[in-house]
Amino acid sequence: MRIFKKVISTVLTGSILFGVIGLTGCEKLKQLINTPAGTAVKIAETDPWFDSTRVQLDTGYEDNDEVEYMSMQNIMVTDDSFVMYLYGMWKISEADIEDPSFDYADYMISEIAWYSLDGVKQDTLDFSSLQILDDNGNPYAACYVNNAKEFGGNVVISYSCYDETSMSKVLYEVTVDSQTHELGEPVKVESNYAENEYAENSVEVGDGYILQTVWMSPEGDENFSYKFYITDPSGNTTIIDMSREFPEDNIYDISTFINVSETEVLLPASMDGSDDTCYMLNLDTFEVTKVDMQWLSDANVSFWNLTTLPDGGCFICDEDGIKKVDFENEEIVDVLDYGACNVDRSEVSYASLLSYDGSSVVMMGTTSENVGTTYRETSFIYTYTPAETNPNAGKTILSIATLDNWSAALYTAIYNFNQTSSDYYVIPTNEYSASEYYESQDYEDNEDTDYQARALEIKSTMSNQLAIDIMAGEGPDIIVNGSSYAQLSNPDYLIDMNTYLNGEDGVSRDQMFTNIVDAAQTGDALFNVPLTYSMEGILALQDTLEDGQIGFTFDQMVEFIDEECNGSNPLQYFSRNEAFIYCFSAMSDVFVDSDGKLNLDNDDFVNLVNFCRDNFLETVPEYIYEDSMYYEEGATTFQPTLQNLYNIDSYLSSYAYGANDGTAILCGLPSNDGRGPVATIEYSVGISAQSASADGAWTFVKSLLSEEAQIDFESDYSNPILISAFDATAQESLDSYNESIETNAAYYTEEEAREYGIRLDPIPDTVIDDYRGIIESISSVSGMDSAVGSILLEELPAYFEGQKTIDEVISIITSRAQTIIDERG
Repeated sequence: MRIFKKVISTVLTGSILFGVIGLTGCEKLKQLINTPAGTAVKIAETDPWFDSTRVQLDTGYEDNDEVEYMSMQNIMVTDDSFVMYLYGMWKISEADIEDPSFDYADYMISEIAWYSLDGVKQDTLDFSSLQILDDNGNPYAACYVNNAKEFGGNVVISYSCYDETSMSKVLYEVTVDSQTHELGEPVKVESNYAENEYAENSVEVGDGYILQTVWMSPEGDENFSYKFYITDPSGNTTIIDMSREFPEDNIYDISTFINVSETEVLLPASMDGSDDTCYMLNLDTFEVTKVDMQWLSDANVSFWNLTTLPDGGCFICDEDGIKKVDFENEEIVDVLDYGACNVDRSEVSYASLLSYDGSSVVMMGTTSENVGTTYRETSFIYTYTPAETNPNAGKTILSIATLDNWSAALYTAIYNFNQTSSDYYVIPTNEYSASEYYESQDYEDNEDTDYQARALEIKSTMSNQLAIDIMAGEGPDIIVNGSSYAQLSNPDYLIDMNTYLNGEDGVSRDQMFTNIVDAAQTGDALFNVPLTYSMEGILALQDTLEDGQIGFTFDQMVEFIDEECNGSNPLQYFSRNEAFIYCFSAMSDVFVDSDGKLNLDNDDFVNLVNFCRDNFLETVPEYIYEDSMYYEEGATTFQPTLQNLYNIDSYLSSYAYGANDGTAILCGLPSNDGRGPVATIEYSVGISAQSASADGAWTFVKSLLSEEAQIDFESDYSNPILISAFDATAQESLDSYNESIETNAAYYTEEEAREYGIRLDPIPDTVIDDYRGIIESISSVSGMDSAVGSILLEELPAYFEGQKTIDEVISIITSRAQTIIDERG
């Protein structure tokens, strides 16, 4: 099967211009917001930019079909080269495994490669066949590479070898000479640690000090803790026992080391049952003290995302860009702002910072591809240097906000649009991201936290703020994932996208799965165009259903649980509140009209509430969390279960690794009318009714509906709305699964396959038509007004607990919901 992560196959070696310093992307957005409504903002020629190059580092194995997987890791950067660790494995056949002399180590690929700063491979050291001998001069039974890292200006390769005599692991290190690129002799790493002590990291800190961390597991009532072995440049070693210095601290992990100065090292620690704690190691006095780094927490900085460079400096690298942490002045300083750079954030968001000289930036990023059983990584070097002029001068800025998370496909679409559009330039903003809002709040989490209620609260707050900003002319031009915010489905906030989907501008509803588009409408208006969707329902065997049954009424569900599920509810992982919200959202059209008015005074609502009260617990017991596939007489037996089909791979998985032999179908969730499965819009896009550049915004939206972009969205685990994109990817997915099944046949006997529920026969092509049939059967979209959802969760427990009658609760809910609707106008 495929691991879907965006892969760029072309190699870019020329210059592209990127903006970084001066009037950054964030400042441009502020200028856009502060401009009177109806006025567009253009990029000025004086806005600073950077020249950038993106160079692929060739491994030499790109076209070799015998390679099973290949990865690359940066070791260090010198004045004239990048030093990389290449590791992978050759493909192994069934005949290879059956060979008496078979050894996995013979199929490993292990190399150190030196590249020039312009990405050309200069030298390679293959150490795959290196043999390490024990104290008696005999080869170890097995030796494997742990890692390759920089140490003292050289490459040091760490090995773990298995000693059959002592049945223990022995560590070795091999140094590669930085001048000759030759391997030194293996050196055993002697361990003088106690039985409960485990060496973890050995890093260079300060000015030539070596810090070795040793984790200590508890004995009796003792806490987890650490020992630090610190060796100064003269070779003298000092030991600090944290269990004695801080006996009350239960330290789970210390794996980040930040050079605050030449003599101070910040050590963020993960603790048991409390927030993270920071320690400061003084290399002059060898004292460790606790320090308050609240200013970093207030800035939403994760210690685990910090990067330190060998030549000094601590940096934050994330999807917004690169920032430098100034510990002396306790502030965060922008270095590279992606908001003003036309970079593909699906690549650079996870890139590593290699160097920064005060103006130029060098980074390394990796993309990956997994087709069938073959996995390949491709590494790129990105360089950024100041440019004299801005090539996008005169383009109109379009701001785009997501109310959820950014996908790799969306980032790639923004990059491609900015590269090709001569009139517009899209800048992302996180101003209205629910996840960003969540991180900015001081929430207290505990075992009683109702995360569903909190999520609804956050969505309601964000929806209100966005609605206010749109009406004030300060909101974004393009809104992603607004379909789940019912409040915004209003002509005051969003344009009816049917205006553009008439075929006159190259896009027609007929090119899409029109039943999904129709179901996403609010009345006759389409405020958010669905880009991708998932389908939800209960996977059940056809012979356990009545003729023509496509879903379950509440009574049918109760009977089905008793007779076909051995009393095990397919929705057993839901609490009472979660089940109610799930089912309510799937049949919200029964309770909410196109104007947003709530109508709960009917039997359908009462039946839903009683169904949830009688068949779900207030909280889900721990024992419920078990696999929905159980084993009987060595064979996997099908068990009806909740199924979310994000794309066709989700469906194929039930064939390849489950008990579905083609007789299972996706049915609807429990409802008033036994309706079929529903769709959930995963990605949608709308245009602000107050945008000064609505037609420009449409040119970008149109690009999201191209086959290229839709295929990218499918690779982000979503069903594409474009029919041609589905056709282009479905067969590829099926072929990939069948390749995996063919590989499994070489490793498993029929008996083993039955035991583990693994399919050995190819999945037939007809499964694609079956899946298309599920798509075309969808007639409704799951959705809920987050403010109404919050009210429901607040008021229904009074009925569940017998404190109020259902009529009393309905009256209160209706009154509160109507008040909110009236306040919105």
